[in-house]
Amino acid sequence: MLQAPETQSLDDRRQGLERLMQNTRARHAPMLLRKDPFMLDMLNTLSQRPIVAILAITGALLVSAGALVASPDPKMPPRPVAQYLTVAGYALTIASVFLFIAAGFLSGR
Repeated sequence: MLQAPETQSLDDRRQGLERLMQNTRARHAPMLLRKDPFMLDMLNTLSQRPIVAILAITGALLVSAGALVASPDPKMPPRPVAQYLTVAGYALTIASVFLFIAAGFLSGR
């Protein structure tokens, strides 16, 4: 039953908003996640705080190691190992950011 906003209690408004948000999430969830609950469980497991923190710290350490391994002479080209370490570090850091964002979306589930 629709009531004027002045007569609705705060709890009624909150419940209506929560129902609207749940319906919106269900409609706009990616098809892969809606069809396969295993993927959603896996994403939920991977986006836990300790895993995201370990990925971010490992990525930062790899980038730092890449900078330390790089050639000390600026005129020389950087060593390939340094480039691999740097790219792998940035990839892990970006993965941790995406998982952190996914954890935010999954927290209301």
